[in-house]
Amino acid sequence: MKAANFKNLVLFVIDIEASRKFYEELLGQEIEHDFGNNVSYKGGLSLWQLSEKHILFEQLVSKQAIQQNNRMEVYFEVDDIKSFYLKLEQTNVRFLHRLHIEEWQQMTIRIFDPDHHLIEIGESLKSLVKRLNKEGHNAKEISELTFLALDFVELMLKA
Repeated sequence: MKAANFKNLVLFVIDIEASRKFYEELLGQEIEHDFGNNVSYKGGLSLWQLSEKHILFEQLVSKQAIQQNNRMEVYFEVDDIKSFYLKLEQTNVRFLHRLHIEEWQQMTIRIFDPDHHLIEIGESLKSLVKRLNKEGHNAKEISELTFLALDFVELMLKA
């Protein structure tokens, strides 16, 4: 049997306009296809407004489903995470946690979208490597701190 080809990630949403505002204005996502109640963004994320006629409506809008909705996260990267964090601070976005340094030294923020999907924003790996280098770490130390391959770290330092 031939393998299934992954096409994109779909988030079911209750209010497409609120979700579009969140993803387009706050996270800067660019529209690839706009079908009104269904929107696809460049990069593979899609939003589908869930109508009461949809087979999944009852299962996905129950309070229990919403509370258990965080077994996955949608991941984004930014080059300047501190500035992005300050931008988020100016909004009414709900934080799971504010700026945090992970075990592998990457700065991250986790927030919830209007439908309570968990969203992670991390500093790009290039920015992570450059930041650690600016803090005085050499390529080997950065590789050990971040668990990134040494050749990848060296490549990022040259970029």
